[in-house]
Amino acid sequence: IHAAHAGLDVPWWGAIMLVTLGIRGALMPINLGTMRNSARMARMQPELKVLQERMKADPNASDMKRQQMYSKQFNALFAKYECHPFKSLRFPLIQLPVFTSMYFGLNRIADVYPDVSTGGALWFPDLAAPDATMLLPLLAASTFFAMIEVGVDGQQLDANPQMKQMKNVMRALALVMVPARYNFPSAVFVYWCTQNSWSLTQSVLLNHVPGVREALDVPRPPPPP
Repeated sequence: IHAAHAGLDVPWWGAIMLVTLGIRGALMPINLGTMRNSARMARMQPELKVLQERMKADPNASDMKRQQMYSKQFNALFAKYECHPFKSLRFPLIQLPVFTSMYFGLNRIADVYPDVSTGGALWFPDLAAPDATMLLPLLAASTFFAMIEVGVDGQQLDANPQMKQMKNVMRALALVMVPARYNFPSAVFVYWCTQNSWSLTQSVLLNHVPGVREALDVPRPPPPP
């Protein structure tokens, strides 16, 4: 962020936004791969359930040879749909350390670069201080809530009861976000607002604009049974 601020001669708030957008852009291929895998996993579910029920009903399922047979059948099913459960974890596992590092770094950035205190804009001139107007916390919570409603990073959250329950939990988290985090430095909220805006735009394009999924080769999940 400091390299963007000094090298490109942009204010601190702009440097935070540029780095955030740059990171999300760099992770886009991994994100799209994760979405493709999740969509294929959803299309595979009916056949997977049949195989799982067959295995449960088998009285000899604990036999080593039977386990090897079922393992081969599961692997053949994953190969047929070109997906695997572990592939759906790639983007979250990569994004988590980036997200937490950005949070901890921005939370303490003024300790290293004191001029951040004058690097804000409009109603938040001091990035090291909380937003006294509460507009940044409200904007972060609003974009997060909107992102949930249209789908998180292009993923629909209404595919099954478990996903619907997760959606309700995330809705509650959006409401709790304002009173729980209002005293965070404004720099953190600039990052969160930019991050949420990227995810929201991506979700709108993938879920509500015809042709975008097809152009990016991201299959649509099947309708709920």
